[in-house]
Amino acid sequence: MKLKKGDYIVTFSLVILSLLIAFLSGAFKEKVRGDTLVVELNGEIYAKYPLSEEKVFEIKTKEGWYNKIEIKSGYADMIESNCNDQICVNMKPIKDEGETIICLPHKMLLRVESEKDGKLDTVIY
Repeated sequence: MKLKKGDYIVTFSLVILSLLIAFLSGAFKEKVRGDTLVVELNGEIYAKYPLSEEKVFEIKTKEGWYNKIEIKSGYADMIESNCNDQICVNMKPIKDEGETIICLPHKMLLRVESEKDGKLDTVIY
């Protein structure tokens, strides 16, 4: 089966439309600045820290693993870990609600949350 000129036009149009939808959905998404860092260990909340206070702290597990986390200028960053792959250390610092840093070998998750619950205040008809 040989492709015709119309097939190329339809394919090209669908690719452009898909890229446009992907761009617009990301461009209009409102980012909310987070104010709390939630640390989860083994799927359970380990601690919560305000992003407004600058600090460096270390989380150690009974297996001998550790992760060093820095909160500075409203950003949270994993600055040191004794895991093999070091992916968590190479991730960018997080500040916006929903952003995460994950250390899979240590089963640790850093997540930024906001005190605002994101629910509507009122509905107007």
